[in-house]
Amino acid sequence: MKKILIALSLVAIAGCQTSGKVPQTAAPSVSSGNSQAVNSSSYQPGDRKEYLFKEKSLTLQKYPIRMFCSTPDQDACFKGIDYQKYVGKKFYYTSEQPVQSGGFDGRGFYKLRIETGEVLYHYRKKELGAVHDMDIVALKEKEAADEFKQEPVVEGASTMLTGIRRSSEKYGRTYDLSNGGTISETQLDALRKLSNKFGDNKASIADQLVNFRVTYDKMEDRFFVQPFPYEIEDTYVIGYIGFKEDRGPWLRAKFHYEAEDWLFVDQILLVADDYRLESENVGFQRDHSSGTIWEWMDVSATDGKYYEALSAIANADEATIRFNGRQYYNDFDIPEKQQQLTKDMLILFQDMKGG
Repeated sequence: MKKILIALSLVAIAGCQTSGKVPQTAAPSVSSGNSQAVNSSSYQPGDRKEYLFKEKSLTLQKYPIRMFCSTPDQDACFKGIDYQKYVGKKFYYTSEQPVQSGGFDGRGFYKLRIETGEVLYHYRKKELGAVHDMDIVALKEKEAADEFKQEPVVEGASTMLTGIRRSSEKYGRTYDLSNGGTISETQLDALRKLSNKFGDNKASIADQLVNFRVTYDKMEDRFFVQPFPYEIEDTYVIGYIGFKEDRGPWLRAKFHYEAEDWLFVDQILLVADDYRLESENVGFQRDHSSGTIWEWMDVSATDGKYYEALSAIANADEATIRFNGRQYYNDFDIPEKQQQLTKDMLILFQDMKGG
């Protein structure tokens, strides 16, 4: 009996030696949350633009990153993904076309790959909108912000670029200025291009231009310098400057009336302290939209009576314009802010003329 038991034990031991190993269960795979294995080696952006999930302020870090999801599903995208898990992670879109369209406002699900190898989906319009810039930034813009060093708006100017305030896929960069303002990349490019036309005086011109909206029309090779829209009211009187290389600067005056009802303006009366202007009947242009009407006159003010009118407005203690219509009129007291803008524009105009 003992011999039989010993024999059976030897057979069992021999069987284990024959297998060579103890059977094991398969190790679980690491999941990305969308049933795809995470593999950082699959992150190959090539020449595609890379993005980054931005760091939020402390008060916002408890909220998810909206409009991103692990599966192309509206509800999942509205809920978003965990901020702490993805902040600082790089990614790229695998295609410029959505893998699936649907929902509202021309949106679709755009597939993207995270630097960990994980695949996510971004529920958005075809073009990246500013609404998403609070959560993501182009990698090169983040690197530019990190490497930024203060510099004057143009060489020799006292106004400095002190930092990159914002970088946007749609609107480009916005810089902080040492005067407390900001300037967009497009504005800065136009300002530099225009101020460089003035040689040794370019720094002084640039320091004044930062206070205005500078636009450049490359087809006409023409610049315009105007007050920012947010600095003037619905009804206003302003001066603005045009510039072309072969012509130099010129000045124009714009008298603009806005309301709910038409006046059919054909004349203006201006009183600025002791100065008075009564125009002849003039052709006002008109337009309207959604219950609002606009009537305006845009005239040359490089010299003559409309230059005198702007000068009077700029230097008066009080200035009032009357928009005379067919049956009715409207009196508008020109605000002090508009008077100061007019004065600053006239000073800039004279400096650009070299006088």
